[in-house]
Amino acid sequence: MGAGAGTGSKRMKNAISIDLEDWFCVHNLAGVIKLRDWDSCELRVRESTERLLSLFAQNQTHATFFVLGWVAERLPDLIRKVEAGGHEIAVHGYNHLLLTEITPQEFEEDLAKALEAIEKCGVKARPIGFRAPSFTVVEKTKREFTGSNYYEGPTPAQRHFDALKRILDRQEPDYAS
Repeated sequence: MGAGAGTGSKRMKNAISIDLEDWFCVHNLAGVIKLRDWDSCELRVRESTERLLSLFAQNQTHATFFVLGWVAERLPDLIRKVEAGGHEIAVHGYNHLLLTEITPQEFEEDLAKALEAIEKCGVKARPIGFRAPSFTVVEKTKREFTGSNYYEGPTPAQRHFDALKRILDRQEPDYAS
């Protein structure tokens, strides 16, 4: 029996989440690869995501995929494939902007653009999760948020979910199948 494997009929319960973004989208490379240059970079996210989806299917495991809107716009079939595999689609912003470096209005605009890109992929379920790029829900950006189902995985819902709720309340996409 492998490390961490359950015994008898008991199965270990785990939670897993994935930031669905490409290698050049991360903040660590922002000084080297500018946002305006992203379209000239080689996309590698499809192959790595499909490998994960295969592993998850083999192990009957589901995950939450925090999708970057920029990626969703370019690979809508990949986002549909993630959802078709039974995984949750959540939001990771559009341009991977750090909450510590943008205004609330810039956040709302980036989030709305990300939600629109995900909607245009043709996913059936409306995203209810949001993960701030580089985990930038920190004391500076945090404010208690109550009365919604939105969450900032894996921590409790925080400051910027009021913007997500306002945007979703204004936009009622048709997710009819």
